[in-house]
Amino acid sequence: MHKELQRIRHGYYDLWFGTNAVYERWAKSHGLNNNLLLTLYLLKEFPNDCTQHLICEKLMLPKQTVNSILSGLEDKGFVEK
Repeated sequence: MHKELQRIRHGYYDLWFGTNAVYERWAKSHGLNNNLLLTLYLLKEFPNDCTQHLICEKLMLPKQTVNSILSGLEDKGFVEK
């Protein structure tokens, strides 16, 4: 059973890292980074109640990182704090 669990865990991580790499490449090709891309996704998915706290919680990012992302978006006129 241990070998089967190890195989499943390896498969999960291969899928996770592969998916993450695809998002990172796509973001980079559009002049974005992964954190900004995922923040934009959350802003779209929760248009009426997307808070800094929600973004921090969903993306497991520190408040300072999310604040920097949102400040950059605000400077460009994309969001209002």
